Amino acid sequence: VLRWTILNGSCSTQDDVTISYAEAANAGPDQQRCGVLNVTLAGNTPSVGTGTWTKVSGPGTVTFAPNANTPGATATVSLYGTYVLRWTILNGSCSTQDDVTISFAETADAGPDQGLCGTLAATLSGNNYSVGTGTWTKISGPGTVSFTPNANTPGATATVSLYGTYVFRWTILNGSCNTFDEVTIIYERSASAGPPQDLCNTLSTALAGNTPAAGTGTWSLVSGPGTVSFTPNANAPAATATVSTYGEYIFKWTIVNGSFCSTNANVTINYNPQGQVNQPADQVLCNGENTIAVNFTTTNTIGTTTYDWTNSQPSIGLAASGTGNIPSFTAINNGTAPVVATITVTPTLKNGPASCVGPSKSFTITVNPTPKLSSSLTPPDVCSNTAFTYTPTSATSGTSFSWVRNPVPGITPAGPTSGTGAVNETLRNITSSTIAVTYEYTLSANGCTNVQNVVVNIKPEPVITTGQNPSVCSGNALNYKILLDNFNNPADNVLFTWPAPVLNPVDPGFSGGSARSVPSSANITDIFTNTTGIIGTATYTVTPIKDGCTGTPVTVVVNVGAEPVLDPNLNKAVCSNAPLE
Repeated sequence: VLRWTILNGSCSTQDDVTISYAEAANAGPDQQRCGVLNVTLAGNTPSVGTGTWTKVSGPGTVTFAPNANTPGATATVSLYGTYVLRWTILNGSCSTQDDVTISFAETADAGPDQGLCGTLAATLSGNNYSVGTGTWTKISGPGTVSFTPNANTPGATATVSLYGTYVFRWTILNGSCNTFDEVTIIYERSASAGPPQDLCNTLSTALAGNTPAAGTGTWSLVSGPGTVSFTPNANAPAATATVSTYGEYIFKWTIVNGSFCSTNANVTINYNPQGQVNQPADQVLCNGENTIAVNFTTTNTIGTTTYDWTNSQPSIGLAASGTGNIPSFTAINNGTAPVVATITVTPTLKNGPASCVGPSKSFTITVNPTPKLSSSLTPPDVCSNTAFTYTPTSATSGTSFSWVRNPVPGITPAGPTSGTGAVNETLRNITSSTIAVTYEYTLSANGCTNVQNVVVNIKPEPVITTGQNPSVCSGNALNYKILLDNFNNPADNVLFTWPAPVLNPVDPGFSGGSARSVPSSANITDIFTNTTGIIGTATYTVTPIKDGCTGTPVTVVVNVGAEPVLDPNLNKAVCSNAPLE
């Protein structure tokens, strides 16, 4: 209130005027609110007049407490967003106003934690922001992350490079208001049990389950003929699975990540034994015999077993190598010593892709040779009545010999005769022809026998007819053909020899005869002189020879008649006409 006074001497007048100085409205500074829907306003307090709050703009409704005329009223809105509130001071005809912008920004909410299985992409659940800017960032995790379509999208897809546990932060920035929230996303792998395995000769193998990103993996047995133990434990992805018996097993690898993620995968492991073959029996045979077929067998009951074999001695009639059973074949050994073939068989168990080679086993097929005579089968011809000696030999060591000679017409002793080893016989052939005599030899060696014939020709011996007693007169030439039982000269050309004949009586009046030392077929042509007055005898011991074979000497006695000899005293004198006395 101002007073206007006019003083004029003692005259003084005055008048009062009331001046209302009302402040210009001031709504206070703009504010950013985080996570709340109310704000304490900061309108200035009017000295005079009345201030009033009103909403100019905003997404929701607003109430002012305690009332809209309170400069520091609490403004409570119904929705997050940006509001413009107006503070108006009315003082009579004086009215001023001021606006204040209040941004009610939501508190950042990154959404619930998530557990995913078998995927590297997660849909995030950040809350929408009414004002300000929201942004996703990675706080932790084993790999990189990309946000699609961008990091400002509340429901962005977060794609990571590696499985594992990630923490993402959702930050809402509203001026000076900055809130964030974090969410944990577990990207768990889908269970993978690894590739199937086909094993040979082992009951243990390292499994190949994948390593859980955050959860726990566990191996279990689905099926199989035996039991299994996992080392070091059933939770190790690469645990060693040791089974109790060979066969096909199915193992399950289960990855569990809390209650939200459980996956499993199976793997088939074939535990195959090594190939096995039962020991075949050795065989011993003779040349030309048939072998026993060799049918290979095994104790394995899994898969199929094949057999590959080699032969160290193809000369026995079996190939150098082959597959499968060995059928019967004719054993061959044309040599002189036993041939020992070593057959080595290698078993292979085949089961699916597995090919399990087992230890080889060997057996022998011994083929003994046919024992044969290495001595001649046609020894030189032998003369009758001459010892025939034959010593058998064979190139096959240890060969024994036995022989039989069956009767042959014209040969004496007639037989049959037999023996072992060498032959030493004197055979006679007094026919006119050479006779073949067969000795049937049986050879035995190493359990093998062979029969061979040794044929010797027995040449005949000439036989002089006994009792021959020709006669000749003294002084006459003898021309006597010696008679033979089995030949006839001169056609057969039997030769003879003899020493000088023996004369009887021994007398100077009896002489003649000569020896024949050079064999000849000629007749006896000697001349004898016998003046003894009695018949004398000349005894020839004649040995016949035919084709080199000498017969038995035989005596031929020649009677030599005495020639008459006149008495030298026969001359007489006699008178004529007188008798001669």
